Amino acid sequence: MHELAPPAHPLRSMTRICVFGLLGLLATASHSSQVSAADPAEDKIILMQSSSDGLIADLEYMVNELAKKKKQWANNIQPNIELFLDGVDREKPIRVDAMFDEKQGEYYRPYFPIVDLALFRNNLDALGITSRPVARNLFQLEQAFNGHMRVLSDYAVFAPTEWKEIIPDDLTSPEVEIENIVAPTYDAAVKIENSADRIQARHDSLKAVRANSLAEVKKKSTESAEEFELRKILAENQLAKLSNLYAELKYLEAGWTTDSEKNEGRGKLIMEALEGTPLAESFNRIPNLETRFHGLKQVDNFVATGRITIPVSPRGQERLQRTYDAYHPVIDQKIDNHESMDASQKKASKEAVNKVIALLEKNLEMGQFDSFVQMRKGKKKNTHEAIFGVQMTDGKQVDEIVKLLPKVYSRYVLKADVAQAGAFAIHHIKLEDEVPPMLESLFGAPLDVYVGTSENILLVAFGSNSLDWLKQVAGELETSEPTTSPLFLTFKGQMGPFANALTALKPNENRPKLREMIVEAFTQGDDYIEMSDTFKDGQVHGEVKVEPGLLRFLGLAVAKFAEENL
Repeated sequence: MHELAPPAHPLRSMTRICVFGLLGLLATASHSSQVSAADPAEDKIILMQSSSDGLIADLEYMVNELAKKKKQWANNIQPNIELFLDGVDREKPIRVDAMFDEKQGEYYRPYFPIVDLALFRNNLDALGITSRPVARNLFQLEQAFNGHMRVLSDYAVFAPTEWKEIIPDDLTSPEVEIENIVAPTYDAAVKIENSADRIQARHDSLKAVRANSLAEVKKKSTESAEEFELRKILAENQLAKLSNLYAELKYLEAGWTTDSEKNEGRGKLIMEALEGTPLAESFNRIPNLETRFHGLKQVDNFVATGRITIPVSPRGQERLQRTYDAYHPVIDQKIDNHESMDASQKKASKEAVNKVIALLEKNLEMGQFDSFVQMRKGKKKNTHEAIFGVQMTDGKQVDEIVKLLPKVYSRYVLKADVAQAGAFAIHHIKLEDEVPPMLESLFGAPLDVYVGTSENILLVAFGSNSLDWLKQVAGELETSEPTTSPLFLTFKGQMGPFANALTALKPNENRPKLREMIVEAFTQGDDYIEMSDTFKDGQVHGEVKVEPGLLRFLGLAVAKFAEENL
């Protein structure tokens, strides 16, 4: 919903490129055809893997050691990686430049370090790519990939036929632009450096990417025209965010290190926007945003705790408004088609939806999103308690929404105004039965929910013993003043309880294979994740540290991909 996420689209190719080698990369690069000559001023996204041996070691740790897919690793994954490394210098970095063309979309310029050109060419031939010399250090490539290969002193660099200009004879060594991000700094990284005079050119270069991505959003036979329109708008919004980021960033550095000795993974992010852009304006607002939740005490024995305070730019507000406008008719249709609801229930449901959307639209006026969450173990075995809070423009409107819930479903047993904590009116909602499966897994059944409302804050607590906790937090907020902080996002917690909650869903629905991997990865006691984002010296700085649970999940995902595709 905001503009702080790094560009994601080109990153999908990185694992495919680094893990499965030349053939997949060159086939991807060949998708660009009949395009115009490259602009001398390069705009690109640099993707880097510090070394082939490092990649193999990290994958072996994740797949073989953590995920325990030993047979898959030994018989399938490792042999296929090794197959692509003949003639490659296994200790030097691999680099791939992702570039974009206004008419035809994305294309790539991969650099592979080589130690034996003849062996490397034989390897290309084995992959169905023929090579023949056509000039000094230049080879014509045909069949499985049509393009050119330029041999520098110790690198082979590739380009599609139409983009021969991007691999000139005097091409700078690929190591120059990545010297600050290679190992030991990162195992793998993404880097962007943009000039201020090409903002519109970068926007324009993504036209085909946006068009091609939207063309993939097709109407399903089971959805209405309104549902399809909503999905299209969501896709358009996401593409617009990515386009703005790519065009308006001055610098991006996102790197990852897998540390098998410490049994952890570490990530780092640096972003800086070009001066005078809407993105820079959004970033510069961060340290001046007032949060109500920065000073809250961290709960003892937490399962998860986090806070976020981010700007919602005018562009972001427009996208959200479009989403709300498109969502409204969709939810009205779902209510109309709900067979178990009578007319009075449908009327109450629509009234509640109208009030919720009106409240969300009103909140856009704040120009920011300020929220926190805390979760702890409950007193009953295998249950938890949680509290969530968000800053509002008119929190008391929630009272009217809560009072409509029993009219929607009789299983919502409401006791309004069960307590008062300073300016907060507290309501109790109890679900005796038909508790949503994941909520039951986390908080137990029957489910107790407490809602605290004030003029500018909404608090919601889950769990049978969470009322006193909500009162405590309300008291802290009553005696605290809004504060500013350069630390605008923080989260730390254990993923195991959330993974376990997935087992409560129906076995053959909601992507069961993915759920199985998540449960297997995060329920072995090493599931901790910690992250933070800070704005300082004109830049966004982010850090993340994970225990082996996430790395195990990546290992399972690689093993599954290999099983299905190799």
